[in-house]
Amino acid sequence: RFPYLGAPGGPFDAVDDPEVRIIYLQFGIRMGKTLFGQMTTLFYADVAPYNMLFASVTKQLAEQVAERTTEMAAACPRLSHQLPREELRNKHEVQFDNCRIYVGWFRSDATLADKDVLIGHGNEIDKLVQVQTATEGDPLERFIDRASNKPRHKYILESTPQRRNHSRVEAGRLASTNCSFHV
Repeated sequence: RFPYLGAPGGPFDAVDDPEVRIIYLQFGIRMGKTLFGQMTTLFYADVAPYNMLFASVTKQLAEQVAERTTEMAAACPRLSHQLPREELRNKHEVQFDNCRIYVGWFRSDATLADKDVLIGHGNEIDKLVQVQTATEGDPLERFIDRASNKPRHKYILESTPQRRNHSRVEAGRLASTNCSFHV
């Protein structure tokens, strides 16, 4: 359903490329951006387990995506045996035997703090509005700092911008290789 994810030079090639640190996904709505981030974190949980962080703009959205990620892992034979029993699962992290995907939201300083991670997936980053009274600084910068001390870190930052030239994901995409898939 999403041929552009695996297209040559596309996002999955960027996951495999050790030189790529940030993958910006600027797609229309319901086009697989979040799915790509979920598949990437589950891939790393399987082949190179290390703690990861998923963050979204609201607690509700973060928990919904975490629940879907857990359901995806439960349906995967290589990962399902690493999950805790269903009654022991936590909606604020996806737990595996050898790693965790922490779940946070950008307006919560506590859910982004003190996490030692290798992979970060930032969901709907253009809907993030920094509160002028924030004392901890820009939430997206704090999110990106979580893995910046790891030489092989990787971030997936995704959103559907609403206004041209007022988008973090658009600016990131334009400053990168600016790959696109035309139908």
